[in-house]
Amino acid sequence: QCDWSSDVCSSDLGYYIILLPFNMKPTASNSSDDKNHENDILIQEDVLKFINNTANILHINYSLSIPEILSLYPFFYLSIPMRFHGTLFSIHAGVPMIPIYTTKKIKNILLDIDWKYEYVLDKNEKDLPTSFSSNKMMMTFLGCLKYYTKCRIALKEQYNRFKLLYKGQQQNIYYQLFESQPRELSNTIIPIDITR
Repeated sequence: QCDWSSDVCSSDLGYYIILLPFNMKPTASNSSDDKNHENDILIQEDVLKFINNTANILHINYSLSIPEILSLYPFFYLSIPMRFHGTLFSIHAGVPMIPIYTTKKIKNILLDIDWKYEYVLDKNEKDLPTSFSSNKMMMTFLGCLKYYTKCRIALKEQYNRFKLLYKGQQQNIYYQLFESQPRELSNTIIPIDITR
């Protein structure tokens, strides 16, 4: 039987793991565990309790800015995001990924880019995960590694296609708002000053 944590964290494999928090909602000491389940630092600390060898793990337990987070992605070989923004950042940086998720928004973005390396968690009525199979995760991990170069190329191509699509939509919206209106109407649009 495969033990995901010990296999991946083994120094023999040469992987260095970075636990990068995205959601750090403050935790209230008087709140129930249900209120604190969104704090990534608490989740990371729970994960670390199950790993015997943490020598190759960097646990970032403080807030990083978006530019700081994005600056790390070019150094990543593979990403295992559990947040929507982690998935987006992986796509943006062209880093092959295995999102672990329960939400439709991650599923939809993976469908948009035709990405098949994923781990969909079983969930309860509160959308909280109920189980995890280390064997299934390891098989997905090894599959992504086996086709790593193809994955990286496909991800970059999909990201570039997505950027072109967005640029086309942006131009289309601008045209519909300003160019397709009668001249009198388009001249009456007043820019809003948002600095006030």
